[in-house]
Amino acid sequence: MALPLIGRLQVLEWPPLIFGMLLVMLESFLRFVTSLLPGVVIGLFEKVTRKLYSVLAPGSVREKTIVHEIHDANGFVEICALFGYSVEEHIVKTTDGYLLGVHRIYQTKTETKAGTRPQGKPVVYLHHGLLMNSEIWVSITEEARCLPFMLVERGYDVWLGNNRGNKYSKKHVLHSSIDTAFWNFSMDEFALYDIPDTIDYILHTTRQKHLAYLGFSQGSAQAFAALSLHPKLNDKVNVFVALAPAMAPGGLHNSVVDSLIKASPTIMYLFFGRRAILSSAIFWQSIMYPPLFVRLIDRSLIFLFNWHGHNISFQQKIAAYAHLYSFTSVKTVVHWFQIMRRGCFQMFDDDVTSAIRLYGNAFYHVAQFPTRNIRSPIYLVYGTEDSLVDIDAMLSELPKHAVAIPVIGHEHLDIVWGRDVEKEVLPHVFHILEKTMHAPYKSKPIANSKMLLTKAVTEDSEKSSEASYLTDDVTVIANQQENVNRADQDEEKQDSDEESLKTMKHSAHSHSPSPPPDIITNHSPALPVICSFSKEGILFSSSEPLTGMSGPALTSTTTTASARARASSMSSNISAASIMAAVQPASGGGLTSSPLSKTASSGAAGGHESISTTFKKKGRKLFGLEGSGNVSE
Repeated sequence: MALPLIGRLQVLEWPPLIFGMLLVMLESFLRFVTSLLPGVVIGLFEKVTRKLYSVLAPGSVREKTIVHEIHDANGFVEICALFGYSVEEHIVKTTDGYLLGVHRIYQTKTETKAGTRPQGKPVVYLHHGLLMNSEIWVSITEEARCLPFMLVERGYDVWLGNNRGNKYSKKHVLHSSIDTAFWNFSMDEFALYDIPDTIDYILHTTRQKHLAYLGFSQGSAQAFAALSLHPKLNDKVNVFVALAPAMAPGGLHNSVVDSLIKASPTIMYLFFGRRAILSSAIFWQSIMYPPLFVRLIDRSLIFLFNWHGHNISFQQKIAAYAHLYSFTSVKTVVHWFQIMRRGCFQMFDDDVTSAIRLYGNAFYHVAQFPTRNIRSPIYLVYGTEDSLVDIDAMLSELPKHAVAIPVIGHEHLDIVWGRDVEKEVLPHVFHILEKTMHAPYKSKPIANSKMLLTKAVTEDSEKSSEASYLTDDVTVIANQQENVNRADQDEEKQDSDEESLKTMKHSAHSHSPSPPPDIITNHSPALPVICSFSKEGILFSSSEPLTGMSGPALTSTTTTASARARASSMSSNISAASIMAAVQPASGGGLTSSPLSKTASSGAAGGHESISTTFKKKGRKLFGLEGSGNVSE
């Protein structure tokens, strides 16, 4: 039997190993000493930190009240009660004997007060991330920013799951949580049992045939794995929204820790054993006053992931960080380190210590999760500043129908707790659900949204067609200006073109067909940016919810400075709901008849010339047209 570490680590990898072991020993020593301190000393520290609390947590009286109430709430049910929602608690028995706690919110505030129990609502299932539980979804200081509450008010039946081993799922029919066998699980078991068994229970209880799955961080990774391993599960999940998705992170921000875990992922067993990881975190949280605990968590997130949390208010951190941590197995964390080391989304490697090698390489490779086999619609909502998301690598491992939706300037936790999630994140989720579910509620127009529709530019045609359509609250200007090179050389022709554009803007009822515009510029009061697509079909720089128009079919592949200058005079105020009304997915997956859809279907090749050539080669579908192979009806 080979001794652990001996012969496996290089000389430069020993210092971080020794440093890490010293930190673990120091933490254990401090925890032991602190537990022996008399109550008088603990009380003195509490008085000092209480004064610091009033300085470090400024805000109105109501803000402090709700912050304190959420922070001090004993669990999921109490937090929901603070906002007037009643909760059902369910227990799901997995195939291998774990008992999982699941929460359900399906009554609106009005229905709760009236005592009505509605049936038949569309089901939405939310799942948390690594070292978390269902409380992270509702530990939010404002109801308007809370995704579960907003979904309930929109008429959905909301379920929130929990992984085995966490705060609500520390039971097994055979093993006790103090047994090593209880903690012998990784993401394989989450995918093989927890997710499919929970979904089956929810569908059986609600008597529904399918549901929408919303996963945060590891919650999305578990769905990727489960859907890839269970083909029939794809028929039960009719849409999958991955918030801050995780699949194969490149590594940690701190180079010392990153090199350590990549050198030998199983080194975590030496630090924490083979049961629950960071079991002492609850102890430290209980003796530290909230603001100091927040500072500690913030420094840890910067150290490990370079997340600064600028989009999360200090009050929100105090309320939510108290419910951030929950138990999981050391084996689960080792599994993630194995994924980082290999750089692929693989199953757990049980034989990492094997000495059998062929030409210097491991004799076998662990099976990867076959994520390209997923048939359910996939939408990836991610922050552009999230160090754990490599969107290009992720899309390369997913089927072609996956759609990526970036949230500019947001990090990992911002997607759930950010101060502007009701503007930057939730509208995307609502629109996706309305598009794929039989949604009882339709989104209202988003105030102050402006979209500038500029010219579609080609090089082979000599004629241009112009059209505009005027509705109650939307003006869609679609036009085509061709032969840009000749236009740049002929200033008189450019002047004539500009004059024709001005004339066209005042023509309210023109019905000349035209292909859809190529570039959409979305001006938001909070974030004025340009909406465009990458070669992979990834939407960049969109600060408003996506609509049926927001797709690569509207992306120009050849734009020039002169064309951009001439397009600057074509802005018009358009609400998101109006765009959705103009382009609505039909039951068959195509577009309903509308002036815009007719425009898209016109032209020499049915409007397909405006689709990016690179995007077509990638084989990806447009957002809003995933069920149709064509742009037109």
